[in-house]
Amino acid sequence: MGSKGGGLDAEDWFVDQYQDSADQPFVVHLRRLGVERLAGLVDPWATECIQPGHQMDFGGCLILVDVLDHETRRALRPPCTWNLDLQVLWNGSALQGYWGDGYLWDGFHPDYDEILNVHDPSMTDVEAAERTVEWLQEQLSRPLELRQWERPDGTTSSELWLTDIGGRISSHGRPWRRRGEPTRVTRVRPPGRSATR
Repeated sequence: MGSKGGGLDAEDWFVDQYQDSADQPFVVHLRRLGVERLAGLVDPWATECIQPGHQMDFGGCLILVDVLDHETRRALRPPCTWNLDLQVLWNGSALQGYWGDGYLWDGFHPDYDEILNVHDPSMTDVEAAERTVEWLQEQLSRPLELRQWERPDGTTSSELWLTDIGGRISSHGRPWRRRGEPTRVTRVRPPGRSATR
C-alpha cells in the first residue's frame, strides 16, 4: 500500500505500464502530489507515465493526463472518440508540457500561452514534480468546452475550445462542417456537473 490521501493510493497515479525497475524520484514525488493535489480534478486512472528505458524513449520521463477521461467521454452525446492529453516531459534539466492529441510528444510552439517550458539545469526532481503538478492543476481547472456541429446527414464535426483564451485546442471532423453556430456546446471542464446548451 502506498501513501494515502483523499481515499486513493499513490500507486494509482502515473502508472508506468512498461517499466519493471524502480521508479525515478520524479515519479515517486509526482505520485504523492497526485494524491494530494490532483484528486477531484482528474481520475488517477487517466494518468500515466513512460519512464526512460522503454522502447519509446523520449529522452526523459513522459507524463500523460487524459483530459477526456472515460466517464466524460461516455457522458458526451455523441460520445467523444479522440484523444486529448496534457503531456509533460522531464529530462533532468528541462521541463516542458503542452496540450497534445493522439501523438506522443510531437512538439509544440514555444510562444503558445498554455505551455510549460522551463529550462534549469539546477532543478531537482522534487522541484520538477512540484512545477508539473502546479501546471496540471492550472490546465485541468481551465474552462473547456466541446463544440459540436451536427448536420442533417448525421455527420458530426467537433472541436475542443478553451474559453478563457477563446482558442481551439483540438478538432475532429472536416473544418468546413464547423461553420456557423455549433448545434451543441457542452462544458467538459472544470470538473463537476456538465452543462449542455
